[in-house]
Amino acid sequence: MKSANNKFEMTVDLNVLEHLGINLYSNIAAVLTEAVANAWDADASSVQIRVDPNNEWIEIEDDGIGMSVDDLNGKYLRVGYRRRDEDTEHGCRTAIRAFQKLVDDDEKEKVLQKYLFDHLWLLDPSWERATGTEVMETRLLDSGIVVEDLTKKEELGRVDIKYRLMAGKHIVVELKKAGRNMKLLELQEQGQTYVDKLKKILLAQNEPTPNIEVVFVIGKPIEEEASNPDRLKSSMAAISPGSRIVHYDTLIRGAQEAYAAYIDKSKELDKLENIVNKI
Repeated sequence: MKSANNKFEMTVDLNVLEHLGINLYSNIAAVLTEAVANAWDADASSVQIRVDPNNEWIEIEDDGIGMSVDDLNGKYLRVGYRRRDEDTEHGCRTAIRAFQKLVDDDEKEKVLQKYLFDHLWLLDPSWERATGTEVMETRLLDSGIVVEDLTKKEELGRVDIKYRLMAGKHIVVELKKAGRNMKLLELQEQGQTYVDKLKKILLAQNEPTPNIEVVFVIGKPIEEEASNPDRLKSSMAAISPGSRIVHYDTLIRGAQEAYAAYIDKSKELDKLENIVNKI
């Protein structure tokens, strides 16, 4: 065996650029299709492709969301970037697909528990980048908002509860059990408890007037939704402005509609590729 002082070195030949770039696509149609797909992924509403009559250049322009310097360095210029695991866009699509063909309430509960808290855009598109912290999770556990005891969870009709922060708004989302018949007064009392305890935590962090929103995700509708919607509205507002009830099926239907829009875009891309191939 050789001395331990011998060092192994890994080098990367510039030929790798051919595999990652020049030889990545086999034809111009695939390149243009990918460019348009990227524009739509960036929420573009318009994509323009201009071709030089002398075949020296192709210009693609869209009105989508651009990439920041951090995105360019951390994703585009990062060799080996695992888009499937790390890209929010892909995560959204994965969540949407998971809602397909769900019929059984127990299955809905399991899928929502798996995806909801990491994809709050299902509740509000502007919450896509909502974040949480381990410190806050610990404080919520200490305050009694978050509980680990199964008996207490059953008493609350709870599957799980999470805290997230988005643009200065403190969001508490509670997923209730699919088969639990919740009462309006029960939800109001629980929501008010969450808000009161969260306000106490935030006051200690020098935030005396926090913007808090509580969302209950429930499987079965409550009585007042049909019999007294005004009372329902006022009860949720009494918890905190913006607090509300969302149903399992409402979330799932929204996900399916988003998925349908995604499929429509994919079909348009296929048509585009066929057209370009004929040019």
